[in-house]
Amino acid sequence: FLLYERAKQELYENLIILERSVIDRKLEYSLIDNQCNFSKLLETLPIDLEEVENANEEEEIDEVTRNILVIFACMSMADGVLDENEAYDLHETAIALSYSLNLPKKILLKEIMQEVSNLSEKSFDDLIPILSSACETIKKYKSPNYLDSVIGLCGDIVMADDFYHPNEKILMDIATQILESEKTTE
Repeated sequence: FLLYERAKQELYENLIILERSVIDRKLEYSLIDNQCNFSKLLETLPIDLEEVENANEEEEIDEVTRNILVIFACMSMADGVLDENEAYDLHETAIALSYSLNLPKKILLKEIMQEVSNLSEKSFDDLIPILSSACETIKKYKSPNYLDSVIGLCGDIVMADDFYHPNEKILMDIATQILESEKTTE
């Protein structure tokens, strides 16, 4: 269990998440039970909620962090539906951000779901300028490697339901074009 937690923390610190599809996949080479899914093994592991419960709820997130959350929320709402797998990947993404940015998980989890809620009533056409503005904001403050990680996490979110919706492709193309343009200007 400790090794799993350390490995997961290391992934989070590098803005890498274990997607739900990976966790639900059948274990092919398990010494424990190769007929079991990884998620079934995780059910028996205790969850440490102490850090989440002790987070300072009054702490505010900065504009850059909020814009990163907006990007992920836009990606999750591109097809108009936040399904269970996208919600899981958003949750994991918020935790990864908390490690990467040294912010309390509870705050980022609450904020990312608030952003999804804010966007849930918007049309797809409304999402495009929101996403573009958020991408333009974060590219001013984050390194090209960090921006690559954001693009990777966006890809994880849009593919969480195993279907690449045309609206998701449009938003991914916009985000990639804006965030990768920083590399060509250096």
